[in-house]
Amino acid sequence: MKLTLTGPRPLRFMLDNLRSPYGGIGRWRTQLPLWLRGFTADQVALYGITPNAASEYLPDYRKYKITLNTNRNVWPILHDKLLFDAFAPGRLPTSRLLALSSAGTFTWLTNAFDESTLAAELRAGGGFVVKPLRGGGGVGLTFVTPSAGGRVLIGGSEHDASSFVTWLAGLPYHGLYRREPQHSVVGEFYPRTTNTMRISFFRRDGHEPALLDASLRVGVVRSEPVDNTGQGAATVRLDEAGVTVEAHVLGRNGAYQAIDKHPDTGQDLLGVKLPYWRDTIDLLTEFHRRNPAFDLVGWDVLLAPTGPLIIEGNHNPHLRAAFLHGTFATRPEFLAFCREKGLVGPHSRS
Repeated sequence: MKLTLTGPRPLRFMLDNLRSPYGGIGRWRTQLPLWLRGFTADQVALYGITPNAASEYLPDYRKYKITLNTNRNVWPILHDKLLFDAFAPGRLPTSRLLALSSAGTFTWLTNAFDESTLAAELRAGGGFVVKPLRGGGGVGLTFVTPSAGGRVLIGGSEHDASSFVTWLAGLPYHGLYRREPQHSVVGEFYPRTTNTMRISFFRRDGHEPALLDASLRVGVVRSEPVDNTGQGAATVRLDEAGVTVEAHVLGRNGAYQAIDKHPDTGQDLLGVKLPYWRDTIDLLTEFHRRNPAFDLVGWDVLLAPTGPLIIEGNHNPHLRAAFLHGTFATRPEFLAFCREKGLVGPHSRS
């Protein structure tokens, strides 16, 4: 597997900003100095960045350097869920990959699970999720749930149970997982989606692993069936004790808007201590301590009734929420990390 991502093209970058609903002809005069420093129009809108404050943020233009300069040679484990599933046992508790389809073939990955086991679990009310084995951001997920008369719902469309495996085998490179239950405390925020944590860690050479940011993603009606913040889900910051302390949703104007209650249900979002918080942080800290090549990872974590489950780790994690909750000014160690990795200049912040 090779890294094919290269630096963005300046002309295309400018054209994308001009075409953006948050940039465009009407804003180019005021935003051009920020575009020239590598900020996208939507990034400017998201944080309300001004030229004076720009040095406190990592420009989107430079995100490609995260891909190229971090997680030295081990990034394929984070990029490909089949590799991650093979690497994780004994290191991290995960929701296991049960089967995969690839290039017209279909493979069960364990002798303990096959078509009869799948049918039995569906009859018992169990659910599954099918996802691309490369990629992320909640894109391409299909949820499979039992329906009446022994049929199944595949992405909301009803089918005979016998056709499910045939459908799955026809996908290009996808995997089958159980849809794991979430802890009741997390489910209370919004029970119609699985609400996961994004916990980002970094590690400077010669230093201990450090927590960069932690948030809980809470689904809303317009993001269903996922908790993807890009589709409107709420992002809820967690403090050092695992308590929800502030919440935001992405507004129609492209900026984050502070909220304290769920926008659809009115459920309180703040002041809740999440279960298994300390266990989760200790687990990830120890992983990075034992596996130092992983130096910047955004972990997606499900809080199950019995403890944390690692859904996946993200190479070049989405840092939008992280910079909402704090900037380089409040995170000098992360700024030092970014300088060491060449993500920002040695004497500047962006």
